[in-house]
Amino acid sequence: MVQNSEGEPVDPVPFVVVTGMFFLVCYSFFPVYFLSLGVGLPAGLALTTSIFLALAAGAYNRLVRSFRPEVRRRSPQRFDSRKSSTTRLS
Repeated sequence: MVQNSEGEPVDPVPFVVVTGMFFLVCYSFFPVYFLSLGVGLPAGLALTTSIFLALAAGAYNRLVRSFRPEVRRRSPQRFDSRKSSTTRLS
C-alpha cells in the first residue's frame, strides 16, 4: 500500500491503471505526431517522455497524494416508484 500526504493507506490500483493508460496513449500517438511536425525522433521521444511524466505526476497527485478516504460523495438513492407512499386519487 502507498500512503497519502497524511500517512493514510491508499489503494494504488487506480493510479497504476491511469498511468498505464497514459503511457499507452502517449507512446502510441505523440512520437508519430511529432515526426509529422518535423521534430526528429530523439527529440520527439524526449517530448513524449516529458508529457508522460507530467501526466503521471498529475495522476499521482490526484489519486494518491491528495486522496482522502474519509471524504466520499454518496450518490443519492435511486427513486423507486414501487416504494412510494403516495396514494392515487381516482
